Amino acid sequence: MNWDLVKLGDVCEVFDTLRKPITKKFRKVGKYPYYGATGIVDWVDDYIFEEELVLVGEDGAKWDAGEKTAFIVDGKYWVNNHAHVIKPNKDKLLKKWLTYYLCGIDLKPWITGLTVPKLNQAQLKSIPIPLPPIKIQQHIVAKLDAVFAEIEKTIQARTLQRKANEVLINQYLSTIKVEKIKLDDVVHIKTGKLDSNAMVKGGRYPFFTCSKKIFAINEYAFDCDAVLLAGNNASGDFNVKHYIGKFNAYQRTYVITVKNNNILLTRYLYFQLIQALAHFKRMSVGANTKFLKLGMIKNFEIPLPDLNNQKFILKKLEDIAELKNLLEQNFDKQINNLFKLKSSILSQELKLQSRAA
Repeated sequence: MNWDLVKLGDVCEVFDTLRKPITKKFRKVGKYPYYGATGIVDWVDDYIFEEELVLVGEDGAKWDAGEKTAFIVDGKYWVNNHAHVIKPNKDKLLKKWLTYYLCGIDLKPWITGLTVPKLNQAQLKSIPIPLPPIKIQQHIVAKLDAVFAEIEKTIQARTLQRKANEVLINQYLSTIKVEKIKLDDVVHIKTGKLDSNAMVKGGRYPFFTCSKKIFAINEYAFDCDAVLLAGNNASGDFNVKHYIGKFNAYQRTYVITVKNNNILLTRYLYFQLIQALAHFKRMSVGANTKFLKLGMIKNFEIPLPDLNNQKFILKKLEDIAELKNLLEQNFDKQINNLFKLKSSILSQELKLQSRAA
């Protein structure tokens, strides 16, 4: 037989009136998680809720099938205005059943707004939810828990492998024991002049910002062999890129060029700055967005062997980097396949159980 379809609002209470955003400058650091659309965004010194509830992203979330659109929270916590707060009727609907279902389907048909996409409360309440008997919900949830736990183990194992691969270059660089020299003595350091509004679709030249992504622009300001160092971590951790040719750069991106190629190879410098990222992260300043001062970079010291030894070291580093890239590609493919598997399991299980009911 077919299961009944009910509107989410008919089997759940929505506690959106109780949530409350706190502007970052007014948040006091504490032990309670501060939740937004996709999970914990901060820790604060007070809480609003103290029970197990379901959160669903209202805006700033992803609503495709397989995304973490809904998740269960418990304990003492605060919720801002970017996540709906839901309490299912425990006699009719399991929290995990609701969460698995909302994460397993495409919610975009219920999203409104072109400029700022949003799953508003009215649309949320109108989402149809299949409602098998509680025992069947428990059976399916238990089965999904077991399957997803195995998938998560595999993802964690692959992630640990990836982290191990990332340290190979740093381990090799740490073995170089020669005299160190300040960067200011061997490089020129400039910054870009443009803000992020300069990027365009289909531009002719790369536009380097503090993001790990590379954007496009129609004009270039640099034509050289350079290392690009993010000046702040607004879009994540600090990062480094190496590029040869015509390009442009964001005003907080440091463009580093070698003064004398007979003393320092740009590619060698690139690998040294990769190793320095953890140092720059520790030394960065700023309350919200961390940034690097020019002096921090100028005063950073790198080991500087002679040119022949730099070339020898580079050969080793390039071999390690090539192996790392191959492992990364394989890792990304495996993880993508596992996430696709997770997103398909729920719909398959729903169909099987529906036919068996």
